[in-house]
Amino acid sequence: MVPAFVSVLWTVVLLLYPATAAGAATADAAPTRVRVVVTTHDDFASDYDFVSRQPNLGTFTVDADAATLERLRRDPSVAAITVDRELRPALADSTAQIHADAAWDSGLTGAGQTIVVVDTGVDRAHPMLSGRVVDEACFTEAAESGGGAGSCPNGQVEQLGTGAAAPCSGGGCDHGTHVASIAAGAPFGGLRGVASDASVIAVQVFTPTPSGPTTSIGEVLSAFEWAYEQRTRFSIAAINLSVASAAPVTTPCADAAVEQAVTRLHDVGIAVVVAAGNGGSAADLAYPACVRGVISVSSVGSLGSPSSFANRAPALSLFAPGESVTAAAPGNATQTKTGTSQATPHVAGALALFRQRDPSASLDALVALFDRTADVVVGPDGRRSAAGMLRIDRALDARYQHPSVDTSRFAPPVVSLAALRVLPGRVEVVGSVVDPASVLPATLIGFIDGTPKAVVQASAGDGDTQRFTLTVPIDGGTPLELCIDIQGARAATATRVVCTSVTGPGGPPIGSVDVVRAGLGVLVVQGWVIDPDASAPIDVHVYVDGVLVTGARADRTRDDVGRAYPDYGAAHGFAATVAVAGGAHVVCVYGIDSGDDANALIGCRQFDMPTGAPFGSLDVVRPTALGSVVAGWAIDPDLATAIEVHIYVDGRLVRGVIANRARADVAAAYPQFPSAHGYEATLDLAAGPHVVCAYGINEGRGTNALLGCGTT
Repeated sequence: MVPAFVSVLWTVVLLLYPATAAGAATADAAPTRVRVVVTTHDDFASDYDFVSRQPNLGTFTVDADAATLERLRRDPSVAAITVDRELRPALADSTAQIHADAAWDSGLTGAGQTIVVVDTGVDRAHPMLSGRVVDEACFTEAAESGGGAGSCPNGQVEQLGTGAAAPCSGGGCDHGTHVASIAAGAPFGGLRGVASDASVIAVQVFTPTPSGPTTSIGEVLSAFEWAYEQRTRFSIAAINLSVASAAPVTTPCADAAVEQAVTRLHDVGIAVVVAAGNGGSAADLAYPACVRGVISVSSVGSLGSPSSFANRAPALSLFAPGESVTAAAPGNATQTKTGTSQATPHVAGALALFRQRDPSASLDALVALFDRTADVVVGPDGRRSAAGMLRIDRALDARYQHPSVDTSRFAPPVVSLAALRVLPGRVEVVGSVVDPASVLPATLIGFIDGTPKAVVQASAGDGDTQRFTLTVPIDGGTPLELCIDIQGARAATATRVVCTSVTGPGGPPIGSVDVVRAGLGVLVVQGWVIDPDASAPIDVHVYVDGVLVTGARADRTRDDVGRAYPDYGAAHGFAATVAVAGGAHVVCVYGIDSGDDANALIGCRQFDMPTGAPFGSLDVVRPTALGSVVAGWAIDPDLATAIEVHIYVDGRLVRGVIANRARADVAAAYPQFPSAHGYEATLDLAAGPHVVCAYGINEGRGTNALLGCGTT
């Protein structure tokens, strides 16, 4: 059988390459061949025209036409087929990963909003930033030689206005240009920033050193101060700070100055979005991302897993794409960079988009919305991260912005139980969930006496409400402890919802033997049986005269049983047919228990199977040119099937035949028997008179019987 996901992928191929799938090709049609990557089972041994093959990994690549795709789809050794794609590290990929296109499609581009990029400066002439840089500033340290000299373009420690953030000779502003274009770059060469119509205020805070550019918190606070002052001129959605200490520090970290600055900016609606740092720590963040109040951002790869280099402490705010992001570089160029620096402007740009949609929205509400609608991020240890990856499309969806929901980030899911029903073999728990931390489905786990027995994901309901029905299997008859846990999609651990004692119905099977019909050597037994422990059908065993003769599944529909036992359903009828010799017998039926209870006798019935010697006729004894033809019919009252007839000539057995030929006259005379009871034979006899006799050979009780004699 072809796996379902292979069929789904085949459908995807058909949608992507309709001309290929249809076998049609025109000048404007899709290519008639498509490169696919095939994943195989271990027993793969087929011969395809490989483009490349990785046998140790169980994969290969092939250029496939429609016939090859169909062959792959039907190949049982093929596990999966995916369309190969040309991969390019690009800003276009990272914005697609957070679904920024959903905002663009709805008309949100960040227009009217401004993002302050505190970094190494920008190339304002780059096509992605041309006309977008509305102001500039520079704050740097004084040179050790003194004299007030600094690293701003004017040679001072401070510069304001056009050109202040553009020390781009020798690529000095490549980092800032890259970051600014991710947040707010105009379309260029297939690239587009998250908020592509937002304005940029570029602030240069770095000083060149032999080991690379550096800055200090003093320069950053100067930039914050200046940005605070610009709020009367521009609608500032966020300050992007893609800077970090070299190593992570204990998180959260105390820094009164930064905390106060961030708080005051927050109070006027300006978010401070900071890179988490590239130290690879799962416990801490770099400084100043560790400071309370900032929006800290770490990096994920194209598959949504945390980047190996990225700090990702539990206090982290969000993840965004940060691996191999291609964006603007000085001199009308592009450059690919990797780091939490590249992840951070995705979030700053998203804030500009949502501020455009609702300028009065509180910063806390937007951050909570991003948090609740984010994708789950699973770390290398298999645990869910407290933070998720930004998903702009979900954050735009009005269903996920229910005003009554508590948006406290780490609040556990709230569960409402509507019903808890103890049924045969199971407990059904019905309820609803509101998860303040995520709109993704929560998981319900049912335990019996401490052992997990059932897991189900809640499904979307109205607004933020998720619905669930959890069915937990139980053994009936004894008290059991049922506990239910819930784990939010973004929660690292589960929360206990309820524990209660339950006792399901139990005991041995019950039922009835309703029909015992004997005739023609065949016994038909019918009835119904239920195991009180379970609603599923069980087996019955049929005994004749104390000997097990057959078993059957009690899964036939019996509407009368369903009405009498509605918790069990109607599929509990059984029917069994067995061959039995003629005479008096006793049949008994036992229900086979599905749990720990004993099997149960459902009922016994006596019956008489018709018996006796065969009867019939020798109708024809006629000489012909080919020999003497002998014909007649024979029936054994013990059997519905044909029996054997022995033919004697002059007292000597010469032939045995089976009486299985159709005889309509016999069927009309004996309608309780099938019509195929005729026999016929041609005998090669010597010249002269002979006596021919036919005997029916008995089955079961009785003896062989003479059917008739004739002469020839």
